Amino acid sequence: MFRDDPANTYEFDLASLTQRPAWHSQAACRGMKNINFYPVRGENAAPALAICATCTVQDECLAQGVSNNERGVWGGSTARQRRQIRTTTAVIRPRLDATTLL
Repeated sequence: MFRDDPANTYEFDLASLTQRPAWHSQAACRGMKNINFYPVRGENAAPALAICATCTVQDECLAQGVSNNERGVWGGSTARQRRQIRTTTAVIRPRLDATTLL
């Protein structure tokens, strides 16, 4: 029950909140506990980026990192690099309005 929902009307699918995408099982980083994929500012991200360079699901991982504003190394990119991707994409992406769709 949620505090702001006394009638408990919120509905959600718990499985969708806990399931990982299928591509996670193919990730090169899966089970790599000795590599830091969440370096703090100033720490070297190169070991994590090297693992990403060998990964077959790098594109899917990068897409998740960009779209969910993830921390750490995702899809062969750092958080800073993904911020640049989002900024560049936002500038390039055409703006749609009602007249464009007609």
